[in-house]
Amino acid sequence: ARARGLVPAPPPPRTFGNASLDAALFGPTPATRVVLVLVVAVSALAMILPPEALQLRLAKDNEAIRAGEWWRLLTAGLVHGGAFHLFMNGMVLANLGAFVERLLGARRMLLVLWGGVLAGSLASFYTNPSRSVGISGGLFALVGALLAVGLRHRRGLPPPMRRMLVRAPIEIIVLNLALGLAIPIIDNSAHVGGLVAGFLLGLVVRVHPAVGRTLHPGPDGAPPA
Repeated sequence: ARARGLVPAPPPPRTFGNASLDAALFGPTPATRVVLVLVVAVSALAMILPPEALQLRLAKDNEAIRAGEWWRLLTAGLVHGGAFHLFMNGMVLANLGAFVERLLGARRMLLVLWGGVLAGSLASFYTNPSRSVGISGGLFALVGALLAVGLRHRRGLPPPMRRMLVRAPIEIIVLNLALGLAIPIIDNSAHVGGLVAGFLLGLVVRVHPAVGRTLHPGPDGAPPA
């Protein structure tokens, strides 16, 4: 049927400009799936139950944090302000988290993600008196880490990968910060806090060994094929 033009040809496989890099960035992402299931389950339960049962117990609440409920700095990432908020963050987490997990490894991805949630909540705590929820600070941390890794390894990256790790994060950052400034209910301080934390972590964490082997020149000075 395909030879007769009745069935379209499948799209060409995605490539980052290096066969070894393509292979290294393909594989399962169990940590991202676990986090996604956890966030969706807790957020959905919080929406079903009365707000005081779960939502208000996990949200970033400055007065409660001052009273000693410090865990809210992390649990705020488990609940969301509505179905659309959850859907958007879940989609970003599923795609961006999976890519960062393949790039850095599961443990380092989790460090960046939840380090970003913590940093975002702290930034919000000091600058925003309103209650806030969502894993957006962690998602911005993932973007910041991508940019840092891209800048660190830019000389060893093939052009398609360089665009993904340098140009694309900058575009995402500018667009989303502008959106945050335009919509007052968005906690921009949490986004900035997560972004800064992710960028700093991205400057020091190692990439996944399988990825690292593709980013350094071979003995003849050329990148590995």
